[in-house]
Amino acid sequence: MYRHFIDQLMSHSATPMLIMAAYAGALLWRILRKDDKPALWVNAITTIAALAYIALVPKSTAPSLDAKIAAFIGIQTVIFLSAVAGLCGLRIPSWINWVGFAINFAWITVLTVYFLTFTMRLF
Repeated sequence: MYRHFIDQLMSHSATPMLIMAAYAGALLWRILRKDDKPALWVNAITTIAALAYIALVPKSTAPSLDAKIAAFIGIQTVIFLSAVAGLCGLRIPSWINWVGFAINFAWITVLTVYFLTFTMRLF
């Protein structure tokens, strides 16, 4: 059975926890310092990882591109473009980046709970 390197990376207990810590740290930084840059960086890096994961899955093991995956790719692309535009200094409404941050934070939380609950051997 083929295991992608991202699957192998995420199966280590520290990786999902570090991603969650990055999101929590970016949110805390925004609350304390009123600066969006860390959240934009976390959004950009997370979306690149998600899109790379979808792109690198071998076609022989990947299901056909259905509407859910296409919607996920579209949403992640919009989040990435708005984060990069914000990092480059373009005037993007702040709420767009924060909605993207919330979407990514939610799915990363679900993935972390899944990996911690079902795939990791703690003992």
